[in-house]
Amino acid sequence: MNCIFKQFVRSCALSHAKPFINTHYKCGSFIFTNTYATESDNFPSSFDQRRAPVSRRREGPDFEEDVDVGEKIVSRPSLPIITSRKIDFPNPYVEPKQAWLENMNTIRTEKLGIIDLHPDVFSAPPRLDILYENIKWQQLYREINYERALTKGDMDKGRRKPFRQKSTGRHRAGNTKNPNFKNGCTSHGPRGPHSKYYMLSNDKREMGLRIALSVKYAQNDLHIVDSLEIPVDDPEYLQEMMDTRYWGFSVLFVDDTDVMPMNLSLACSELGQFNLLPVYGLNIFSILKHETVVLTLAAVEKLEKKLLEQLHRADYKQHTK
Repeated sequence: MNCIFKQFVRSCALSHAKPFINTHYKCGSFIFTNTYATESDNFPSSFDQRRAPVSRRREGPDFEEDVDVGEKIVSRPSLPIITSRKIDFPNPYVEPKQAWLENMNTIRTEKLGIIDLHPDVFSAPPRLDILYENIKWQQLYREINYERALTKGDMDKGRRKPFRQKSTGRHRAGNTKNPNFKNGCTSHGPRGPHSKYYMLSNDKREMGLRIALSVKYAQNDLHIVDSLEIPVDDPEYLQEMMDTRYWGFSVLFVDDTDVMPMNLSLACSELGQFNLLPVYGLNIFSILKHETVVLTLAAVEKLEKKLLEQLHRADYKQHTK
């Protein structure tokens, strides 16, 4: 391999071509330099025609990138950037999950970097019974049964005696309010309004949320973006972005605050299948209802923090068996 590379460099030098492109990235106190091999007719047949990094070094200090192609200088962002996050309560037996950090200011997706996700939150084993209990709880706790049947005391008192007391062979009756008469009262009927509210345990709610996020992550229906800012408030722009990125028919956008970007709010107001939700209102019913879930990086931070605090609290007991 070294012999082939030396022959390639020698052939480029003889043809007076510049075989390398030096890319300088300034980030913080370091300067990263990538050296790329340029496309040339002098490539051996075993070389790929695409540019491949050959060497890298870093030297010393703010943000900038210059690509020197002969006498032409082109500026572009250094992407993708692999970012590492500090994960609370790391699992020593399971490696962190990883996801792309994407953008929303262009129709086609751009990979801004890779972030680590906690495996206990985004890689929980699926349990359909926990999801069912959470969905049933969310559907029932907000329902109120207003059905109410009339008892004998609720009916009017102006009813006459239906027949005489004796000599008819029938039972004695003072009025027709009794349940055995037509249009009479109801015995042991519903006495609404009656609320179906009940509280599911914290353990089952926390586990259900982790399972729902893990299912979306495993199905590649969970996307993480840097922000929810879009350049225009046109609904067609948002619809074209969803179709280009194959995000499905319905999308749920989740941010760390309830003050959403103006352009996205106006675009979603005319599209019923796109909804906005703050992270404190995220629930299992909304996650499973939408085909794709889009989280901001700040929402992921808050979501992981709350779920891990609940999972590792001192009085935590799993009543989910």
